[in-house]
Amino acid sequence: MAFCPNCGAQVSADEIFCHQCGFNLAQYRAQHQGTDAENGSGNANASSVGPTQQPTGQGVMPPNTRRRRNNGGAPNGPRRPWLIVSLVLAAAVVVVIAVLFFQNQSQQSQEAAASSASVSAANASSASFASASASTSQAAASSSLAASQEAASESLANASESAAAESHESTTMTGGSDLSNRQVAEMAANLDDFDLDDYRVEVTSPATNMKEVDVYDKDDGKLHNKYRYDEIHDQMSKYDDDSGKWELIQDDD
Repeated sequence: MAFCPNCGAQVSADEIFCHQCGFNLAQYRAQHQGTDAENGSGNANASSVGPTQQPTGQGVMPPNTRRRRNNGGAPNGPRRPWLIVSLVLAAAVVVVIAVLFFQNQSQQSQEAAASSASVSAANASSASFASASASTSQAAASSSLAASQEAASESLANASESAAAESHESTTMTGGSDLSNRQVAEMAANLDDFDLDDYRVEVTSPATNMKEVDVYDKDDGKLHNKYRYDEIHDQMSKYDDDSGKWELIQDDD
């Protein structure tokens, strides 16, 4: 094996140019072949000149010239254009796959968002309808309850009026149907000498077998007199405002 006299790279004996720096090895061998023969050295010594020798003369190619020739098509090692093309094609395929993947992901996200929005809108519509139905039912129930309460109140009022009318009819002598009460009132009017038609009379029973007659003036509503009838002893008494006692005005004895 020999070495390039320009860069020191290992070269073969049949290489024309150095594969490392592009030095013209064939011309160098031709120029130095005679010199090597005179000095008694073989081709091997001539080809093993180190990189510190700087040969000059025609045919020597400086490194800049080597680069230009390489750019122009000079041989400088094996080239692999198919590898570069393969890498470019692989990169393009990867880019296309990535673009398609992201487009698919974006489309799926948009579809999911649209579906979610549709479901939310449907749920909101259902909730609104349910709320409206509940409000309508509540309003109907409230109306029915109010009507029931009103009817109950009206019935209670009617019952109260009827009870009051019956009570008033049983305790007053203005058109009353209780003859016993009326007889007691007439008895009080006869004994105390007053016209029963000029007064309003109320008859109550403060105790068993006892009736109390309150006589009121029809004009001013003031209490005229109070009478008490003892049914067991058949006695009529009159209340004396001065003494604050009941005084007997009729006795069956």
